Amino acid sequence: MNASASVPKIDVDSMIQAVKNSAKCVQALSDRRGDLPIVKRNVETIQNEVGNYYSTLQSSTRTAEHGASFAEKAQELCTLLMDRTVPAAEIHEHIADMQVLVEVAQRDVTDTTESFRDLRTNMNTIGESIGGDRSALVKQQDTERARYKEADDDRDTITGGAIVAGAIAGFFFPAAIPLIAKVAYEARKEKKKVMKDSTNEISKLNTALQELENIKSGIGQMIGHIDKQATWWVQVQTSLTAISGNVSNFQADRSMRIRLGGMRDQWGEIRSKYLEYQTEVARLSW
Repeated sequence: MNASASVPKIDVDSMIQAVKNSAKCVQALSDRRGDLPIVKRNVETIQNEVGNYYSTLQSSTRTAEHGASFAEKAQELCTLLMDRTVPAAEIHEHIADMQVLVEVAQRDVTDTTESFRDLRTNMNTIGESIGGDRSALVKQQDTERARYKEADDDRDTITGGAIVAGAIAGFFFPAAIPLIAKVAYEARKEKKKVMKDSTNEISKLNTALQELENIKSGIGQMIGHIDKQATWWVQVQTSLTAISGNVSNFQADRSMRIRLGGMRDQWGEIRSKYLEYQTEVARLSW
């Protein structure tokens, strides 16, 4: 609210949507498992950051709580200003209480923004690590693929050689031929399994990397929204200062009193949105 009787705009809906979007990715990562040590290490590191992200989201509800409380007080202020019989001293006291709330909210907004920025930095570091480990797994896959081909070639060579040798030797040991072929086949089968496992782990790591990017994007959105909250709190502080110096004018202006009724409704909508944000974060669990 300012001297021209308007309510500063704040997009709480986008904050709520950002929480919902990132929650989907966070839940997926919190359930992720890895078999290879290289994958397991990254998964565990990410899951630690998921816990930090959850804590930071929880702390962001403090700013939402301040917003809801302020909106409620702003509704009360509108009601006071609409009543010409209310003493100016009572209104000034109410405004002073609101200004204290603004100062507390600004400190919490600053702390929350820094927490989100720290999280984004950590996520960037993890992303770089995953990128390197993914390359290592690709190399591992190439090695296993080469070994598989070698085992495959050995199987053909051993099988063919055994048959030729058996024929030249007059089939002295015919039972050995299928045994040799079976040993080569089992060796190739084992290599194929290792190669398949490696491929699966690469796929899991790629998925985790994409989910990590999604979370980073969500964190970036949250930083933007929290920054806008910081701007919003500056605007409401400026508005309170302006109103404090014009209480008598607000009470004396009939058209202003009419507009205050609409403003009171707008503050009610803002309060509802902040409460919705708190509810959305509270229902998250992972």
